[in-house]
Formats: sequence, C-alpha cells, structure tokens
Amino acid sequence: MDPTYLVGLAEAGALALVTAMATDAWAGIRSGAARVLAGGGDADREAAAGWLDRTRESLLAVPVERQPDAVATLRSTLDELLRARLAADPTVGVELAEIVRRVDGGAGPSGPGPHQHAQVIGGSHVYQAGRDIRISGGRRNR
Repeated sequence: MDPTYLVGLAEAGALALVTAMATDAWAGIRSGAARVLAGGGDADREAAAGWLDRTRESLLAVPVERQPDAVATLRSTLDELLRARLAADPTVGVELAEIVRRVDGGAGPSGPGPHQHAQVIGGSHVYQAGRDIRISGGRRNR
C-alpha cells in the first residue's frame, strides 16, 4: 500500500476509534479495533481489547471542560499506534479502512469527493454544508 495512504488511514482510524468510543457504535467495532491494534494471537487481542475498554472508560469519565485535550491526546496516541501497526503489517489496513467507513457513515479516508467531519464537545453547535450556508436569526448584542 502507498505510504501516504497509510498515514492518512492511521489518522482517519485514530479519529474513528475516538469517535466510536464516545458513542454506542463502539460495541460494533471494538473487536475489530482490538484485532487491528494487536495482531498476533488471541492473548494479544484480549490485551488490546482490555486496553481499549479501559481507555474508553477513562475518556468517558473526563469532565466536559477537559474533553478537547483528552480527545486530542488519545487521537495522537492511537495515530502513533496505528502507524506502527500499518508499518509492520500493511494488510491490517483493510480492516482499519472498514472500521473508518463504518464509523464515518460510508466514506473512507480516500473516499470520493470532499470529506467533512465535525465533533461537538460541551454543547457547541456545528454547521456543515456542501455549498453555501447562511445562518440568520437571533439578535446580536452590540
């Protein structure tokens, strides 16, 4: 596989795993995530699954005001781990790409057209559009 693709896949995979950890989607990708991270035998996969579970619990326990930092740190950690796994065994990229597609609603790291991702933390609002967007209403304080 192309090294540039693998770097992008690791980044997309890290984002997908962190995103899934914060939702009910986690149950559907947990075992695949453990296979991707661990490789090796059943004991390695069980250890990876345990680490992922503890990491998810820790992430969910982080107070709202500290979530952006916790998410960024976890994404960085997972990105490094995934890059190392892909460098050691590029074939895990197939399963990682499938995880990304499942979490991302069908678009992969090199999917067609533009790709948008938004993450809401702490009750913020996100507006996304494929073209122009106009938001009006409400009153401004001057």
